[in-house]
Parts: sequence; structure tokens; C-alpha cells
Amino acid sequence: MNDAPPRNADGLPPNADGLPAIAGGWAEQVVGVAHRRGTRTFRLLTPADPDAVLDAVVADQGAEAGGDPYWATLWPVAVTFAGRLLDEPFPAGTRVLELGCGSALAGLAAAAGGAEATATDVDPRAVALAAANAALNGLPLTAAKLDWHAPPALSADQRFDRAIGADLLYQPDLHAALLKTLSATLAADGEALLADPGRGVAAAFLHRASDAGWRVRLEDEAGKELWRPRIAGHQIVRLSR
Repeated sequence: MNDAPPRNADGLPPNADGLPAIAGGWAEQVVGVAHRRGTRTFRLLTPADPDAVLDAVVADQGAEAGGDPYWATLWPVAVTFAGRLLDEPFPAGTRVLELGCGSALAGLAAAAGGAEATATDVDPRAVALAAANAALNGLPLTAAKLDWHAPPALSADQRFDRAIGADLLYQPDLHAALLKTLSATLAADGEALLADPGRGVAAAFLHRASDAGWRVRLEDEAGKELWRPRIAGHQIVRLSR
């Protein structure tokens, strides 16, 4: 018996039609996200070989589609964070912005919880992937390109109630741009939830955010306050003004 997933004439999963060609091709997987009420499954198209995407960027000296290959991996912290978002209250009309979306699992979880979700990434392949995964799961989600170094000028009624992101703090030289983007896109009473796997550079981000005037709260995966950053342990940075 052949249990391999179906492929179309080009060797792609049927739902990958329309996605750009990438090194290693595309694959479809079913991801189970545990939350307080049980488990929700999402069907996700992802790069079949994330390392091949990385190798292609290195070979092109970072020139390929902006030179950031890390959208290609579904990071474990994103799955845990999606569970937290499924438990997070999203009143009707809550506008949620996902930053650095990759496969957009966090944005899909927010949409599943009733949010008006927009998933963004600087890499156009990730933007296309987010739109494809929204269609694959039958969830309303807008996908758009967003460069943290040049965030959009949004009017008050265009701003978002929440910003979310998983594993965004790995490059300290992007911390200032991330905070700039949050300032440009969040409503005055909005907040950001940033999931982190316990990277050592998270502490530097917390200090920078505090120095920039943000109220910073560090939480574990269940929402309990942490008094110091974890190393190699799931944590959520909650920012508000």
C-alpha cells in the first residue's frame, strides 16, 4: 500500500499550485496544535527541505528574495504559540497582525479564534505561502509583504489591536526595526505577543523595548508571569504602551 501524499503532474502537492518554485519543493503536513479545549489540526504547505532553501540563499550570497531563509522552517515555538492563541480571547472585530509569518500558523490560529488576521513577511514566498495555507484551511486571512525597515504609515483606524509573532528575536540587529514596526502598526491601546524559545538575545530585546517606553511583561506558555528570561524554554514577551 502506498501512503505517500498525492502529487500533481509537476510533483507538487495538489494544493501547492500557484506557489513559486523553491529549492527542494513544497510538502503538505498536518500539524496538531494542543490547547486547553483539546487539539486543533491545521493543514500546512511548507518547504519540503528548509535546508535547501537556506543553501540556495547562501549560494546566492543572500540575494534570493531578500536573503532571509528562516521563513522556510516551521519552528517548534510557533506550534506551542498557536495553542496559546487558540486559548486567547479575540472579541469580534479584533484586528491581529502577524509579523515574520512564514507558514502563518500563528495567524491561522488567531483567525480560527475569530480575529481579523493579517499575516506579513518580508519574503514574498512566505506571503504567497500564508495565502495558500489560509485557503487550504478555509480561514479568512489577509497576506501582505511588510519590511520592518520601512513599516507603513497607518492611520488610527487602520492600526491593529494585537501584533503576534513566533521566534522573531534571533537577530539583535533587527530589534530596533521590530520595535519601530510595532510602534507604526499597533493601536494606542494595542499590545504585542511575541513567542520566543528562550534565546539568549531575548534579554537584550526586553531592555531595548523598556528603554523605548514599552511596558514589558514576560510570561510562560500558560500566561504566568516570569521574573527573568528563560534560556532554552518557551516564553512570551507581552508589550503594551
